[in-house]
This record gives sequence, structure tokens and C-alpha cells, in this order.
Amino acid sequence: MRGQYESLDNIYSYGVELKYRLSEPLIAGLNVEYVRKTGVESQIIGIRQFSTLAVDVNDGYTLIPVELSVYYLMPFSSEQFKFFMGGGLGIYFGSHLRTFQGIDVSNEERKFAFGIHVNIGMEYMFTEYFSVTGGMKFRDPEFEVKSRYNENIFIYNDQEVLLRDETFDSKINIDGVIFYVGIGLGIDLY
Repeated sequence: MRGQYESLDNIYSYGVELKYRLSEPLIAGLNVEYVRKTGVESQIIGIRQFSTLAVDVNDGYTLIPVELSVYYLMPFSSEQFKFFMGGGLGIYFGSHLRTFQGIDVSNEERKFAFGIHVNIGMEYMFTEYFSVTGGMKFRDPEFEVKSRYNENIFIYNDQEVLLRDETFDSKINIDGVIFYVGIGLGIDLY
């Protein structure tokens, strides 16, 4: 369906961030994450015996954000509790996932996107080198993908169905707030 909008909730992801202290209050971070969401029910249009037919499909996406951040350590932080805020730039790589009736989709063109993000959080230091961190990040990645079906004819309810379009374009926008929790391991570089 054209112009379709689906709300995706309860998305879990995995990531790693390398941080380097630039000065007493400033920290640089490089974050890489892997986000995958499937199971979104939607429909596409097929043609069956001179009439159109709405076919149920399972949609989803993968997203790999690569983000460079600068954090400011708040002045009221202590040795054990460190409060920070920051932001930065990101490059977002993604792909569209779709499965139905044994038909697969391959992504032919992927346009990566640029974006900004802001972050606020807290880190609790158990020891000098081990911590737990948590926070909230807002980012708004949007990327475009051109995809192709591996077959354009399939059997649906014992009838042959022709896909109306061999290729299709998708614009995937993942906007909103994410909450995160993680563990930190510090090392001395000297």
C-alpha cells in the first residue's frame, strides 16, 4: 500500500560505545548499534483474475547507527555518580525486511542517512574501572531503500497472484526516544 505508516514499539537493540576523556569535563564517544524489528503486519496489492487483492505481509527493518558524540560531565557529579549530557552526529545504515508466501525481498539500493542525536544519562562507578550506565537518547534516523521481490507470481488461497510492482521504494523513519542501560569497563591507556 502506498503512503502506509506503521507504528513500531518495544524495539530492543545491542550496541557498544568506546569513550575517551578529552579534558576534565569533556568525553568523546563512538557508538555502534544493531537494531532489528520484524513482525509488523501490513498489506501489499496483488492481481488475481483481473481484480486486485490485498495480501498480508510481515514487514520489518534493520538499522546500524554509527554515532560520534561529545559528552559534558555535569559539575555536580561525584567520584561515584557521574551525570552527563551530550550530543553528536550519526550515520545510519539500514535495510527493509519483508516476507510472505515464500517470497523474499532483496535490497537493491540503500541510501544511508545522516542525523543528530542528544543524550542525557548517569553512570554509577562500582570501582575505578567498572560501572553501570543508563540514560535517554533522542535521534531521528530516516533512510530510503529500493527493494525487489525474488519472484513476482505466487499462490495465495489456491489461486495464482501476480505482484503489481516488481520493485518498491521504502522510506523508514525511526524517530523517538530510546532508553538504555549498559555496563562500562575502563582501562588505562598509559
